[in-house]
Amino acid sequence: MSGKTGDDYMQATDVLIVGAGPTGLTLANELKRQGIDALVIEKKPSLSSTSKALGMMARSLELFQKLGISAELITTGLKAKGAHAYSEGKKLAHITFGDELETPFPYVLMIPQQDTERVLYHHFQQQAGKVCWEHTLLALQQHEGHVDAVIQNAEGQEETWQVKWLIACDGAHSTVRKQMDISFAGTAFKQTFALADVKLQGEVPQDEIMAHVNRGNVIAFFPMPTKEHRIMMSREGLKEEGDVSETELQQMIEEIGIQARLAAAPSWTSRFHVHQRKVDKSVHQRVILAGDAAHIHSPLGAQGMNTGIQDAFNLGWKLSLVVKGDAETGLLDSYEAERQPIWEELLSLTERATQMVLTRRSALVGLRRVAGPILAKNSRVRTRALRTLAQIGIHYPNSPIHTQQTKHSNSPASGARAPDAKLYTHTGEKIPLFEQLRDPRHTLIVYTKDEERIGKVTERLRDYQDTFYLLPVLAANKVGETNAALYDIEEDFARSYQVKGEALFVVRPDGYLSVREDSLHPVYLLDYFRGIYNT
Repeated sequence: MSGKTGDDYMQATDVLIVGAGPTGLTLANELKRQGIDALVIEKKPSLSSTSKALGMMARSLELFQKLGISAELITTGLKAKGAHAYSEGKKLAHITFGDELETPFPYVLMIPQQDTERVLYHHFQQQAGKVCWEHTLLALQQHEGHVDAVIQNAEGQEETWQVKWLIACDGAHSTVRKQMDISFAGTAFKQTFALADVKLQGEVPQDEIMAHVNRGNVIAFFPMPTKEHRIMMSREGLKEEGDVSETELQQMIEEIGIQARLAAAPSWTSRFHVHQRKVDKSVHQRVILAGDAAHIHSPLGAQGMNTGIQDAFNLGWKLSLVVKGDAETGLLDSYEAERQPIWEELLSLTERATQMVLTRRSALVGLRRVAGPILAKNSRVRTRALRTLAQIGIHYPNSPIHTQQTKHSNSPASGARAPDAKLYTHTGEKIPLFEQLRDPRHTLIVYTKDEERIGKVTERLRDYQDTFYLLPVLAANKVGETNAALYDIEEDFARSYQVKGEALFVVRPDGYLSVREDSLHPVYLLDYFRGIYNT
């Protein structure tokens, strides 16, 4: 392929995304938001037709606000507002998510994967985005400055496409990963799991999650917007292949002691083994891996799809700056540096959780029954666990692009998720801060009582004025006449961001703080912009 000229290529594009699942479609939409047109190829003939990944977490919905699609997703899905957990028939905990989670979305949104993909795809289409269905990647070869991708199109013909960047979002059995001979090391649990979407009658919550474990057997019920429940179950001796039968499901329900029965045949079933795997390196020159192509793990906690969505937002803004020539390619190394620790922690947490759920050891079963209720009543432990589940606790304290690192004593500091806050417009309308964090650029928040000092800050940043959206927030006891500013009348911003005087914050396009300065002197801020942007 090394002797080709421009006329030899059927397609030439800056970014080729392989895979039109949730991660690939999220990345395609985020790149569109950043002004980059990406081509997406998918070997399937159309969108998914089955429910598969079901739970969408708060952080995903916060990020989808930036695309303007959260409201449609919420309307389509069902809000699971809490969870019940039982061990050997003993109630371990009942947790209400809204009591603990500081987010506009204090619940798990139950939305089948085909609906998530549909919303993402239609949004992409509305922006003239293109997905090439029934297009399969056959081979790839990297060169200086581009990648040659051999594609089999829908008519079965082979074409060679020249792309500057190839992003693998093609799932656990990634063709890209195999073509690149990238290690996908890890472990697998021997015990088989089964899934089924089915209508039930009886003692099963309609808006909360319920899970029962009993000496190596587990069954969990997740309410669905279709009036069905997703059943996830595992037991010793469960068949490894074939459809999950009504008899198997009913038998498991009765063995656990739940007063419920199947009201209809399952609409979808699946069997699987839990694999815990990840790549050691996700950025390979001009080929980058994201989502299940880079990491897979236990479905406990519904973290997989949500982690892929965060991968896409983390990568999207960085890749767009590189494609535009506004940043050096080294910026993409921060995707690796920031996301790898998240994947490692996720694999560790889900593996331990799966082991604890499946254990048959009497000592561990006893520990679970005794410690479970105690830990569930501890507010600090409960809040930390729910923040982890909702993925709003994810942060990047050691990111190589954050020159400030974690030297700052106040919270939230550099690398933290930017929290929401209630502010007011000059007309007195209350407005969430998150509504103002949709600009595809960085957002510079200037917090002060003195409106005249804002101009002095922006003057020092005049070389970077096109790289950020300015958001003045004025500390005041009443709204003023400046329509370009928001007002912290109730001091909610001051509380959420722990501000005692004046401060500067830079919020990245993916909603994380890159800089915090408790003054209006942009020292770290300038260092950060100089490190990111070509000027």
